[in-house]
Amino acid sequence: MSDAAGGIAATAAGESRTRRGSRRLLVVRHAKAAYPDGVVDHDRPLTERGERDAAAVGRWMATERFVPDVVLTSDAVRALGTWELVAPELGVEPEVHVERRLYNADADTVLDLVRTHGGDAHTVAVFGHEPGLSTLARTLADPETSDPQELAGLSDRFPTAGVVVMRTRSAWVDTPLGGLVLARVVVPRS
Repeated sequence: MSDAAGGIAATAAGESRTRRGSRRLLVVRHAKAAYPDGVVDHDRPLTERGERDAAAVGRWMATERFVPDVVLTSDAVRALGTWELVAPELGVEPEVHVERRLYNADADTVLDLVRTHGGDAHTVAVFGHEPGLSTLARTLADPETSDPQELAGLSDRFPTAGVVVMRTRSAWVDTPLGGLVLARVVVPRS
C-alpha cells in the first residue's frame, strides 16, 4: 500500500494503458469520521483531518487523471461528505448516485450497484465503508494479473481515505468476480 502526499506526478504510461479499451473502478473508503455523543453511526461527520484527507483524495485523483464518469456513494454523512470534498478538486460533474444500500454494504451489494449504474462509463468510483469495500476489491481482483504487493496490502484493514484502483476490459454489467486487475492501493493524505 503506498502513501501519496498531495502532488504526485501523473503516470502517462498508466493512463494510456487504461484508455486502450479498459475501464477503471475506483474503490474509495470514506475519510476519518468523528464519534460525537448522541449521534447515530449513519450520521457521523468527518473530523477536521478527515476533511483534509478527503480533499487530498480529490487532488490525487485529479493529478493521476482518475476522474470518474459515474460516482456511487453511500448516503451516510461521512461517505457523502468525503465525495463532496473530493468533487471540487476534479473539475467535472460526473453522474452521481447517492445509494442508501451502500451504507455498510457487503461486496455483493456494491458489485450489483456497479453493474446497475456503470453503463458505458470509462471510470466508476464507489465511496463507501469497511468491510464491504476491501472484500469487494479482493473478490474482484484476479490474483494472477494483480500487483501482488498491492493485493497483499488489502489483507489488512483498508484505511480511511484509501483508494483501490482496479482495471477491467469487461462491460460493467458483466464485471466478473476474480477478473479485474488490482493495480494500486493508495492512501492520499493532506
